[in-house]
Amino acid sequence: MTQKQTLEQKMQELRESDPFAADANIDLRGLPSFLQAEVEELESRPDPFDQIDTMQTTISSKNGLRNFLQNLDNESVKDAASRPGADPRLLADHLDREAEEVGIEFRQQVGSEYVQCEENYVALVDWLCSECLKYCPDQSPEDNVELLQSKGWWTTENLLVAFNALYQSGELPAYPAGVARTLTATTLTEMQRLCQMGQVLDGIALGLRKTFDLNQYANLDKVLIDPAKTPVVNEVILFCWKAAQPDYDSRQDEAFTSFVYSFAGERGLNIPICQSAWEAFKTEQKSIFRDRALGIKEPEQPDFSPEGFDHLDDKSLEDLRLAVTRERAKSK
Repeated sequence: MTQKQTLEQKMQELRESDPFAADANIDLRGLPSFLQAEVEELESRPDPFDQIDTMQTTISSKNGLRNFLQNLDNESVKDAASRPGADPRLLADHLDREAEEVGIEFRQQVGSEYVQCEENYVALVDWLCSECLKYCPDQSPEDNVELLQSKGWWTTENLLVAFNALYQSGELPAYPAGVARTLTATTLTEMQRLCQMGQVLDGIALGLRKTFDLNQYANLDKVLIDPAKTPVVNEVILFCWKAAQPDYDSRQDEAFTSFVYSFAGERGLNIPICQSAWEAFKTEQKSIFRDRALGIKEPEQPDFSPEGFDHLDDKSLEDLRLAVTRERAKSK
């Protein structure tokens, strides 16, 4: 009730303050809303002596500035940089921040497989220039990054493609410690040439050093006796042995590779085992070709599965026992 009376009092003061309505005999009681609106407008105006809340204003301004900067594109920055009095480094700083954000996102996605160093950085930039621009400009990596940015090629997705291509081809300069890298075509050719000249051990040593990123004075014994590295060592030895054999038929590569691992059993490959396996493989192939020429069909292999044991006669069981004994003797 008090508030209503106060409002009516203020409205009456406005009526009395109007110089045109002071002496006029006009009944304005039917129009209270206009006076009420004027009173409310006066009350809503801020007091010039009130303390200003700068904290909320500052936070709102910072958020607005952050959102503005995050949504800037290169054209907007170029326009701002071209205006009178603008900082000449405005566009360059913006591109640097943008390139850094792409690099951070790339490193987060690729994880520990990427070794962060200058050599790998340059390799990625050069690969993108060669594949996307179709040439690699003779300038600093930073200038090449800016060029890739201007063409829209400097993205996280493209960096991942470049990294995978270099990683799988063995052309990435630096790999994580202990990781076996794929041998490049240049290294494989060099290994082949050494083996063809009779320097098989030198070819194997070169392959192992390149695979595990070791210097020429590194002790290879630790690699040869490490069980975790045995599969990779076997591949290097087999590759070098094949390159040294003048009568090796690459058309039978898949069949012989399967044969040599079966022949070696649980043993690691070496040059003598590969040579013995090759001789046994050739003898087996001659036997197969001879039987085919004579029209002799290969005998059906007996069913050695547990379900088939009940169907074997005594002679078949004895043959199976002897075959198992021979295989065990080979593996020792």
